[in-house]
Amino acid sequence: MCRLTIIFLCLLLHVQVFGREKPVLKFYATTIQIGEPTKLVLVYTHPKDQEILFPDTLYDFTPFEFIKKEIYPTRTIKNESTDSVAYTLTTFDIAKQQRLSLPVYLFTGKDTSIIFSNTDIIQIKRLVQDTNPDLALKSNTQFQDLGQTFDYIFWLSSTLGIIFILGLAYIVLGKRVKRQIKLYFSKLAYDKFKNDFDRIISQLDSKKRTSDLDKLLGLWKKYLQNITNKPTTTFTSKEISEFINNPKLSIALNSIDRAIYGGEFADEVLKEVSILKIIAKEYYIKKQEEVKND
Repeated sequence: MCRLTIIFLCLLLHVQVFGREKPVLKFYATTIQIGEPTKLVLVYTHPKDQEILFPDTLYDFTPFEFIKKEIYPTRTIKNESTDSVAYTLTTFDIAKQQRLSLPVYLFTGKDTSIIFSNTDIIQIKRLVQDTNPDLALKSNTQFQDLGQTFDYIFWLSSTLGIIFILGLAYIVLGKRVKRQIKLYFSKLAYDKFKNDFDRIISQLDSKKRTSDLDKLLGLWKKYLQNITNKPTTTFTSKEISEFINNPKLSIALNSIDRAIYGGEFADEVLKEVSILKIIAKEYYIKKQEEVKND
């Protein structure tokens, strides 16, 4: 029924604008409530060979908001055509009167011109009336204790939000954080090994005790075991030489064994044990690179 009414209105407007050059805009209703959809019709009569375009969904219908549009077939009489479109709009503006004028775009060759319709007015019906605008406020300064309540919803949503953010951060940054932690603890372990190694070396240089030499070898084997995940603390010097193919290391281990088990503590031993520190540093650097590339 509403659609037939709009078509009848389009035909009526066509009769009114026949022969005119200006588009005609007409609201279907005269009064609406705020937020209530309303329809209007835009009709334009033009030469039948002229191309035109009505406003589309991207047009700014302020103070109205676009809902939908319905395009009706072109009606041609002799050399003139009439195009019409019905728009459904709504408004949330509180002004008592809402005005609207819409353009029609004319295509003439390579140029485009714009011609605006008449301005139509629609009245806004207010649900709340200003019955007594001069009514004075009555003050009430009596204190009323509302008491304290625990906002469970706020704290629950805050806790869930924090958990979500931490979980997201772990997913995004977890691998990088783990890598940095591994690098940090790896450096701590190496720095401790190096400090303990240098301390025992200084004792060996002054006292030349085989017990200190045995302690130095045990410290080195333990660090090697931690960084390689191999049971090097149980390896013999021969097994370590097979595990680490380094001729200088084999010579140093043989000299350390002779000093510890044979009592042959020669000065050359102090020079040869430096290879242990070099090997440890090489494995530390290798471990750091593995963690960075993981």
